[in-house]
Amino acid sequence: MFATSLLLSVAAAVSSAQDFACPAELPASAITVTHAPAGWTGFVPTRLLLHDVGLGTGPLEDRATLVGEHRKLGRGAFTVTYGALRGWDKRDRWLMCKYGEGNDIVVAKRLPGGIDQCSVAYTPDKWGGNNIKIACQ
Repeated sequence: MFATSLLLSVAAAVSSAQDFACPAELPASAITVTHAPAGWTGFVPTRLLLHDVGLGTGPLEDRATLVGEHRKLGRGAFTVTYGALRGWDKRDRWLMCKYGEGNDIVVAKRLPGGIDQCSVAYTPDKWGGNNIKIACQ
């Protein structure tokens, strides 16, 4: 009976985590140069790959980015954990997906109010980038 109760409580804790996923790439058609200098025509020649993930608070135009706790895992893998997010309940909290090697384009998604912690895991891939997995609870 005790083992069954323990198993159920562990399963409930695991299932309470929510996976969020940034789009792996932004197609070139998603990005438009709307105000090229006079006499110039702008275009985007290629897709942009997901490069980084961050969390922010407040209006997006404030650019208030949270600093997470980094933990190296070996072989180039690492995690970044953002905790105590409920302390920011008076401000919107955003998952920010960053594209291009300079994080030049950002798309953001508002996090649900009950989220208190998010962890982002980076695992190197064979092409020099990272596989990125996000889990929030």
